[in-house]
Amino acid sequence: MYGCSNYGCLYQGLSELYGNYSVFLRSINLPTNQLTEIPATMFEALPNLIEFDCSKNFIEVFPSSIKVCKKLFSLTMSENNLTDLPESLIECKELQRLDITGNMMMEIPRVVTKMSQLQRLYASNMFLKELPEDIGNLVNLEKLYLNGNCFSKLPGSFTKLKALNDLSLAGVPWLTMSKERKVCINDLVKDLVGEYDTVFWSV
Repeated sequence: MYGCSNYGCLYQGLSELYGNYSVFLRSINLPTNQLTEIPATMFEALPNLIEFDCSKNFIEVFPSSIKVCKKLFSLTMSENNLTDLPESLIECKELQRLDITGNMMMEIPRVVTKMSQLQRLYASNMFLKELPEDIGNLVNLEKLYLNGNCFSKLPGSFTKLKALNDLSLAGVPWLTMSKERKVCINDLVKDLVGEYDTVFWSV
């Protein structure tokens, strides 16, 4: 399902246009549709949903009914007005790709570090002043993008991310200090994250 100009169209598209066939929907893409909310009952009709993209809208609260989507693999909600994620997201055991880039979050939502199955996490360009100490719980994480945030250090548990092979820290302020400071930061990153295939940061 692609495109919908407003909330009413979104609701009608599932409840009337698709009817009982909504259970067969596997992918829904709704970027740039000026949506301010997702119907709380929408996901109840989507038990086989694998991919959901609601990026570039104005959504402030994401419905907890997402827990119904047990097969969800990829969730993209970048560039909205979200400040948190529902705790029920932890019930989406198959979720491996999560994109929360460009939201109004002051911290990584607590539920994120409880989803140890995550392989790709995109959390760039927000207001993050620190990373959660338990980020090391994401032992299956392979790709982590944290560009354009405001944290000044990496938590000790970062060393537990043994599967990580693609780390991006471009635009993080503490990587654009004096030459002497940069040398210390480079050593810190090397000590904490080890030898990864790809590491991007501003120098």
